[in-house]
Amino acid sequence: MKSTQQQPQQPRAARSLALLGSVLLGSMRAATAYQIVVATPANSKEAGETFGLAFAYTDSGGTTGDLTSFDIELRSHDNADATTGCGDEALASLCTREAAGVCSDSDGSYDVQIPEDAEAGKYSIKIMLADDDSAYACTNAFNVTRPTGEDGVAILAGEASVGEVEVEAASSTYLEQGEAFTSRWVYDDGGGAGGGTFEINLNACGDDGACENGGCGTFSTALCGDAGCYDPGTGDYDVTVPADQAVGEYKLEVVSANDTDVSSCTASSFFVVEVGGAPSVSPTETPVDETPAPSPPPLPTFAPVAPTPAPVTAAPVAAPVASSSSSEPGSPGFPPTPVPDKVVCDDTAELSFVYTLEDTKRPLVTVAHASGDRSEAGCLTLTKLYDWLATEPADVPTGMLLTVDSTTETAVSGTTATPTGIWLLDTSVVITNGVTFEIKGTSIGGDCDELKFSSTKKAWNRIMGHGGNIDIESTVVRSWDASKTLEHILKDADDGTTNRSFISCVSEVVIDADETCDGTAQNDMGECRMDIIDSTVAYLGYEETESYGISWKVRGLCDDLSNKDTLFESVRVYGDMKNSDIYGMWYGHYSYGHLGGVWTNNLMHDNHVYGFDPHDDSDYLTISGNTCYNNGNHGIIASKRCDHLLVENNESYDNGGSGIMLHKSCDDSIVRGNTVYSNGDAGLSLVETSNCVVSDNEFTDNRWGFRVILGSTGNVLDSNILTENTYSDIYSYYGADEEVPEVEPFTGINTDNTYSNNVVTHLVKTTVDIEDSDGTVISGNAFSGNDNGAHFVFLNSDNTHVVDNTGDAASGESDDITNSCFTAESNRAPVC
Repeated sequence: MKSTQQQPQQPRAARSLALLGSVLLGSMRAATAYQIVVATPANSKEAGETFGLAFAYTDSGGTTGDLTSFDIELRSHDNADATTGCGDEALASLCTREAAGVCSDSDGSYDVQIPEDAEAGKYSIKIMLADDDSAYACTNAFNVTRPTGEDGVAILAGEASVGEVEVEAASSTYLEQGEAFTSRWVYDDGGGAGGGTFEINLNACGDDGACENGGCGTFSTALCGDAGCYDPGTGDYDVTVPADQAVGEYKLEVVSANDTDVSSCTASSFFVVEVGGAPSVSPTETPVDETPAPSPPPLPTFAPVAPTPAPVTAAPVAAPVASSSSSEPGSPGFPPTPVPDKVVCDDTAELSFVYTLEDTKRPLVTVAHASGDRSEAGCLTLTKLYDWLATEPADVPTGMLLTVDSTTETAVSGTTATPTGIWLLDTSVVITNGVTFEIKGTSIGGDCDELKFSSTKKAWNRIMGHGGNIDIESTVVRSWDASKTLEHILKDADDGTTNRSFISCVSEVVIDADETCDGTAQNDMGECRMDIIDSTVAYLGYEETESYGISWKVRGLCDDLSNKDTLFESVRVYGDMKNSDIYGMWYGHYSYGHLGGVWTNNLMHDNHVYGFDPHDDSDYLTISGNTCYNNGNHGIIASKRCDHLLVENNESYDNGGSGIMLHKSCDDSIVRGNTVYSNGDAGLSLVETSNCVVSDNEFTDNRWGFRVILGSTGNVLDSNILTENTYSDIYSYYGADEEVPEVEPFTGINTDNTYSNNVVTHLVKTTVDIEDSDGTVISGNAFSGNDNGAHFVFLNSDNTHVVDNTGDAASGESDDITNSCFTAESNRAPVC
């Protein structure tokens, strides 16, 4: 089959620290005349492995390109829980002045080798000037594994832990029902990558010795849910023992979701006990030491302000940053109430077909259960629709569905041809009453390897689940203009008014029959679910509600939003999108009222407007592992009350707008582990959005790095890499929006946002621009590569807290300060 699909771009070559290093960054030390920043190696390393160490060096004159000599050493980390600092002792010199060729560098990278005899464990690397060892920097801790055998893949599960207390032995370790704990492991895929998606399971030991002699027990409970637990390579994840977990002895197992043969479990077992219950497994057990373990240090807090004759505002406290998200219901990406499972439809249920003409004079077939009972969960397939047309029902044209010759790609007229797995559909189909329309490839037992969905600007169609469901798997669905024998492709300059076929999933339930507001539900149809798995969907949609291409929509929201709480408590739309290629659409994706969607490992590209666009009240979504590029506007945008989102491990580049945008009350979300570059607007935009954690991302060559506007509050942007962004790396200002504010009273002033522990390189002139923003914390950031007279700008902003930043422009000597003041602890003036 010939396809016009564009191939995804390969990530561009690394050009700087931000693209070479891990998102977990080492600390920076500065001698009088030098500055060095070094990046932690991405993921774990294997003994004997050679890799490129990325770092940034700047001398007192701001020069980075001079050939300079360094010493590089490998250092141990005896404390297995430590992640920062320079380690305990030097174990091996990875590059010395005495070595042939000297460790000389001018481009910020050097190949080093982990010694072949290095033991498995945690290490850090220290890099220092050969002539001045007071100028140095260290990576954070990273894992070294031993060679894993012929398959080159291994998971070495560390002991589970409760808080900071290691679970060492069954005789002294207990977890309560409902208790949260951190699982830890080391993973290497054989190519140096340690990140990925994992299953974390509780396995029961039982009475049959399943945990003896290295056994991992018998599977009991999956702690990660269907989406798995994504880990960027740190090897830890917060999970929770279910409140109803049976009391008994268990082991913790970690399994690679990509290869379930790759797994390991804790060496020791532990016991699950009732809440508050005394350990009762054996009368000889040692009591549990319940002394609280020391907590990891939070982000810096600041000393109380000393009394002064004038009132002084206390310094804001930086919020703690979540190192990993919990899979506990109610956390980002995990709905507080379960999402209904995909319906397994009954192929034997009898269906009814009703033919009508729509107002557009286009044909429409509506499908329901013959009995009217939606609980029958019947299946619709293209073959069933074809067979119905073959009965030649009265006044129904038979050419609405034709099989296609796989060699010539031309339709075979009539209704008696043998299906080939390729279909031409030239009618609208509405699925109702709980029926599921299965559009599945023959490789998984379906009847559709490709659906050519007829579409011209004068004759377009729709497939709509209206209280029914749509299940697209292992197939290709694309618009088709039979007169041209190609897809219905819009011109780049199209304004969205050219009609084109589309697919939508609509939930509509009448909650209050007395409701008369504009927008209220008119038809009691039920909920819809649509899944798109392992498929290609292309060239659908135009600019019209529910017609954007592939859309999920809850109908019934009053125009004045007066029923938004009751509506979305009662009615939702559902469905996942995984491992699929979506391109040429008007919107790559659109949803409204979607709950708990899992959208992972998709290509989302070359769409006219947006890539992913979860809209009004689409909550608890997981958007992970996707590649979004060359979309006309934003690569990923969530807009209007889409809260508790988990946006992680995506690559978003070459989009016309922002790489990632959270717009209007997309609160309490996590954005982490994403690589975002070469976008026409910001790498990340937060617009009237609050209480989000943005960490461990890379933002490169965008117009802005961070853009925070319109009263965004309480966000923490920590441990990110920003480099070569055109206008500003950190930009917080009042902004403007045509939409009505979501939060009242609206002031537009950004408040209490924290920018901490970020590494900013290749600075632009205004690297930090804080305008109309109060209570901002700028702490622990490292700035380097100032070739443009970089400086900070503060305008109409009060109570800004600027401490512990290092590198170019951090001193404040070149600041542009207008109508602004700072906390007493800041290295800026005037004090508020």
